[in-house]
Amino acid sequence: RVVSKAAGTSTDFSYLADEVGRALYGELDYIAEAANSEKFAALHASCVPRPCVPAVVRDGYTTTRILTTRWVNGASPKELLATARDSGSDKARRDALQLVDLGVACSLAQLLDTKYMHGDPHSGNLLLAPAGANDQSAFAGMEHEANVVDEPRLVYLDFGSVVEVTPEHASAMLASLVHLHRNDWRAFAMDLGGMGLFKPGTDAEAVADAVAESFGGSSDNNNGEPVSPSFTAIAKGLAKVALKFRFRLPGYYVVVVRSLATLEGVALAADPNFKIVRAAYPRAIAQLLSASAGDPKGRELLEEIDIASLRGVTRGGADVRKFATRGGAQGLRQLMMLLLVGVKVVMKGLLKVMASMLTRMKRRLAFV
Repeated sequence: RVVSKAAGTSTDFSYLADEVGRALYGELDYIAEAANSEKFAALHASCVPRPCVPAVVRDGYTTTRILTTRWVNGASPKELLATARDSGSDKARRDALQLVDLGVACSLAQLLDTKYMHGDPHSGNLLLAPAGANDQSAFAGMEHEANVVDEPRLVYLDFGSVVEVTPEHASAMLASLVHLHRNDWRAFAMDLGGMGLFKPGTDAEAVADAVAESFGGSSDNNNGEPVSPSFTAIAKGLAKVALKFRFRLPGYYVVVVRSLATLEGVALAADPNFKIVRAAYPRAIAQLLSASAGDPKGRELLEEIDIASLRGVTRGGADVRKFATRGGAQGLRQLMMLLLVGVKVVMKGLLKVMASMLTRMKRRLAFV
């Protein structure tokens, strides 16, 4: 009540106080945090790339008041950027961008695949573990292996807070990434409702008008590909729309926004031209191809993909090819599906051209 009065609003903030209380209580129970980290590791064991978690040391070393884990050699985003800035090292800059690339892939795996997300993804809770720097035994789910990890890994720390995502919200978020990349702002606005942001009675068309007005100035570049604003600009614009229409802010939505904003901030320090939506798009397409077989909405979304979008995936999204080569049979299936979608898009374009030519021929014949 004091906060509501100070803010000059009649909004009831008691639910926020309850959420904060639950989160703080969870942060103080280290047995629960250990269980969260091990569940996270188990759910993501088959993901490519695989997000890693330090192995918990039990046998009396972990209690409700103390959490003990294996030591992991790695560097935080802040350390990588400081090294790049102070030494001018290209390697440190590449390492920072590699952390971002892994972070995008791992964030989308959490959101779209396992639907179990790290709840506090700020830069202090992320490490880039270089290839050869750790034994597998340092990571949860690999404790009984003695081999050296031969590729870079993204390591998550602090599992006092985790967030679970519903399939409906994950599907809407996937659609929003596609629509953001294509600058389809009205469709993106409708996705916000599917994410659970709209309160009952929200005028979806009015929201669509507001979103289109905020971002409608974005255009295509000289190659015919969409030019999107930065994620920070998108988040700021959405905050204004959210305030105007009094959006709900589900826990998973806050986590996703924070995660992508953090990763884009790290990347921009190393590459001023970086765009997180452009980086996330190939992964979103790969996930869409994987899940669309039994998902009518996914198939409808594939129908929206145009040639420019596919060109962006194949040229700017080398990680889709890497995903396919490292993902075994599933990855190869996704790559084949991507090729089939490309053929389908080209055929649709040819049919439109042929229909246009036939229409012109009929008009000429009618004139004769």
